[in-house]
This record gives sequence, structure tokens and C-alpha cells, in this order.
Amino acid sequence: MSIIKVNKPEAARRQVDCAIELLFQEKDAVSIHTLASAGGRILRDLCEKNPDCKFYREFLSAIKPESRNDYWNSINRAANFFKHADKDPNGVLNDVEEEVNELILLISSHFYLDLGFSATTQMRVLAGWMTMSYPDMINLKNLLPHEREIILSTFNQMPDFHLKPRNFRIKVGYEFLKNNLL
Repeated sequence: MSIIKVNKPEAARRQVDCAIELLFQEKDAVSIHTLASAGGRILRDLCEKNPDCKFYREFLSAIKPESRNDYWNSINRAANFFKHADKDPNGVLNDVEEEVNELILLISSHFYLDLGFSATTQMRVLAGWMTMSYPDMINLKNLLPHEREIILSTFNQMPDFHLKPRNFRIKVGYEFLKNNLL
């Protein structure tokens, strides 16, 4: 029998990295969501306990205090549905968009960085892919200079990348991830 020894940040990093890889391999969205949410929750909890987590504090301050419970409940709704069957064993969830996984993974990656860890290859590829896929939502100038350089040199070779179909963009992200993990 093999024994695993792992701390919370490492467990979260592994879950987030695995979910990013599964995303770019176009694997099961429910599994991706479950991994992304589990890793993200660990990182969120760690940031909550760490007063030096500036991104987390800014992120939290953008949500009105009286709305925070509703916000987190909406974020956790699908993950809780995928994990539990005690209250609704015959329940059906029919309104979860796959793209929410991308956002959960991006936010989780930022929480990981906020804790003082370095971005993994998977996190950097996701950040670049998100920046080029959603240019109206993601601010390129907030990335680290070397990340910005990688993103611009790779994804900017494709004009109007964000206008391409999602499955095409996912395939490009997969190729980029595969080439950078070797």
C-alpha cells in the first residue's frame, strides 16, 4: 500500500492543476468542476486565515458584506450538488455552464499566488488562455511581465482568438499546455 503525505496547499495545487489539464483535454465538466471547487475552497480557506492575502481581500471587498453568503452559496451550489445526495437524492441540476470552471480555476490560481506560491505551468497557461479568450474580462496589464510576454508571443499569433469557437480555443490551450509540460 502506498502512503501519501500532503499538506493543504499542495493538495489544492494538485487539484487545480489536474482540473486545468482535464479542462484542456476536454474531459468531463462535472469532474473538472468538483476538482476545481475542492482545490479552490482549500485555497480560499487558507487566504481567509492569512492577513497577507491582498488579492483575496480585494476580491472579497468587491462583494457587498450583506451579499457574501448569497455569493458563496451560488458559487458552491453546483459543487455541493455534485458532492452530496442527502437532501435531494433525486435532484437534477440543469443550469450549470461549463465556462464557470474556467473562472473558478483562474480565481483559485490567483488565491494560490496570493499565498506566496509560484504559478505552475498549468496556471500560467490557463491565465494566458483566459486573457486571450476573454479580452474584455481579463486585464493583461495585471499579469507578471514574463507571463505577459508568453501570452502575447503565443496567443497573439492568432488574430481574433477570442472570436474562435470555444472547442478550437480549448484545443489550442491543450497544445500549448502539452508543449510546456514536456
